[in-house]
Amino acid sequence: SSLVREIARLGGDVSGFVPPAVATALREARRGDAVSE
Repeated sequence: SSLVREIARLGGDVSGFVPPAVATALREARRGDAVSE
């Protein structure tokens, strides 16, 4: 799971590794991180 978080953090596609709801949540979290950078 930490590998999936790292891939998502770097902007990679994790849709093949997690359910759709989780992929969406990770994208939303990444979008929120980009605003604070």
